[in-house]
Amino acid sequence: MFDVRIVESVVAYVDQLVRQGRAAEAASIEHYARLLARFGSDLHRPYAVRIDRENGIHELRAGNHRVAYVRRGETYFLLHAWRKTTRKLDQKQLKRAQRALDRLTTD
Repeated sequence: MFDVRIVESVVAYVDQLVRQGRAAEAASIEHYARLLARFGSDLHRPYAVRIDRENGIHELRAGNHRVAYVRRGETYFLLHAWRKTTRKLDQKQLKRAQRALDRLTTD
């Protein structure tokens, strides 16, 4: 098992889903996080895909929701979560994940 740490904004995103009556969607994200903890870098499509080669950022693909994450040592950090609205990667969401990674590495 790998260690998975979740930044506050991802926790808030999942909590918001629950408050909106979308508990099944929140549970799906939590399930994917458990899969990441269990399988680590062996978790591939359709569950996860790399979205930023330079920074090593991947995304969990929980239905219409995406959670950007990165591995540092034996720990995975869930950086940013959003609802997928288009077929292509939303560059604005990727930038948010990159900023979350920057904050993580400077703290």
